[in-house]
Amino acid sequence: LDDGDKKALLDGSFIGNPKLVEFDNKSWHCYLKNETEASDDAIDMMGKALIIRGVWDWSLAAILRDELSHGESEEDRQLCAIEGGMDLLPKELEKLLDGKANIHYGHKVKSIDAKNNKVTFENGKYVDFTDKKLLCTIPFSVLKNLELPNFSEVKKNAINRLGSDYASSMKILFYYKKRFWEDEGTPIVNSGRSVSEEEMLQLYYPFPANNTPSCLEELPTLDSAAPASGLFSLYVGDSPSLIEARKTAQTESFGDSDIPGVLLASYTYNKLSEALCNMEQGKASNKVLCNLSNFHKGAPEPDEKEEWCWDEKEHFKGAFAITTPGTLTQFLAEGKKPERAIYFAGEHLSIAPGWIQGALESSLREVAKMVSSD
Repeated sequence: LDDGDKKALLDGSFIGNPKLVEFDNKSWHCYLKNETEASDDAIDMMGKALIIRGVWDWSLAAILRDELSHGESEEDRQLCAIEGGMDLLPKELEKLLDGKANIHYGHKVKSIDAKNNKVTFENGKYVDFTDKKLLCTIPFSVLKNLELPNFSEVKKNAINRLGSDYASSMKILFYYKKRFWEDEGTPIVNSGRSVSEEEMLQLYYPFPANNTPSCLEELPTLDSAAPASGLFSLYVGDSPSLIEARKTAQTESFGDSDIPGVLLASYTYNKLSEALCNMEQGKASNKVLCNLSNFHKGAPEPDEKEEWCWDEKEHFKGAFAITTPGTLTQFLAEGKKPERAIYFAGEHLSIAPGWIQGALESSLREVAKMVSSD
């Protein structure tokens, strides 16, 4: 790809670029199977090792776009967390808006009228945005089921098509009053991830309780100086932080293991998550606890458990947007276009679908458009 192709990928400007249209019309799996020398066994091994079988059906263009969205330097590709919990993000935004905007909680949207500039809620109340602009960040998986009077057929078709491909995903959280994985009597783990072919698929550990160095960042692959894609969050290879974390784990005691901690005991998507989501309440957690013993023999019963399946949540209807072959070429540009005074943003319309960063990026992009159009 030359610089023009890369810019077009990130902008979603596929018209007039036959190479990108071709990439978008084939899945990643088909490309690897038909246009590389990799054997079926090699492709299967790569899918398992990199935990990417869940995105085999994405278009090749979408995969390239995701890779480009993470930047080129190792610093750009580091994973970040908000100290104190991710829920601090909306809480801090709320503080910034205090006294400057009216925030209505518990108001479920029923319809959005593009011509009459009205948002109607299920409780009968409504908001009139005449002479104003509206930023809609409702996932298209939900928006497509709302009443959308005076939306163009082209726009509704784009919303329906982009809202039809969402990833199934489930997370199972285990709360422990004592961090058994930081005990000296067990293999010490200070953050990072473990991977399994079983139902749990991915297991994520919290940052260390005693603030020792963590290896939770993007690291170069073993056989390449190029960083691993943020899509897969690989924790392999050697970097100063990982080396320091290993030294600390070998030489220092984790004396704060009595501090409570939460394990993301299972993070699955697509077929694996669908199987877990369909289980009766509690059964998925029990199955994951059994698999946890493969990593930590005799892992204790958690003090609390939480199962979260995005498919079942009425305000999400899926975890994040999937970009299947042909989607970027045919529907992305139309999905991003304003409909009269209504602008659209969210991870589903960003250069980084599935990431909070993508949702923020697309919102800032649309707000800039709204301000500049005045």
